Amino acid sequence: AAIHGSGVGSDTIRGAPDELGELAAAARVLRRCSPLLGNAFSGWADEVALLETATIAMPPGFSHGDFTHSQLMFDGTRFALVDFDTVCRAEPALDVGHFLAHLRLAVRKRTGPSPGGSELAERLGMRFLHAYMETAGLDEARGSDLLARAHVYELVSLLRVAFHGWLKFKPKRVELALGLIRDRLAAWGAAAT
Repeated sequence: AAIHGSGVGSDTIRGAPDELGELAAAARVLRRCSPLLGNAFSGWADEVALLETATIAMPPGFSHGDFTHSQLMFDGTRFALVDFDTVCRAEPALDVGHFLAHLRLAVRKRTGPSPGGSELAERLGMRFLHAYMETAGLDEARGSDLLARAHVYELVSLLRVAFHGWLKFKPKRVELALGLIRDRLAAWGAAAT
């Protein structure tokens, strides 16, 4: 939240259309080489694009661009954020969603697809989101907008992890990401009804 509100600039701009365009390009590659996975991936990317149009974009600001728990260092009460090679101007939900995606991947990797693991990931994710919203000073309406947009970017990150895992011949990583994509799309659908 401090970075997002810092007012620091960047020439690189990343918006939802850029992220969705990258997923569409990945889907084309997958359909050529692995038609079943490519068609499923394309369908999921289309669902994410529909979710994106149903949410309210937030104003862009300075963004880390690759914010995960592995980018944080702690020493007692002091902390630092590292690895600024992907800084950009983006809406805060890009970093928040990316963080949530990698949090869920880390939990799923440790617990498998168990209900307990899903509950743990949900609790940790909500704790992170509430702390972020409080620190950023977001009211309930803006917090709700952030949550919806973060869900979009979380799915974008999970799809990207699946694609990169496929490119690097890492089937376990692909399996983890695909399981979470299915779960998160189902959770979003249940919340919307």
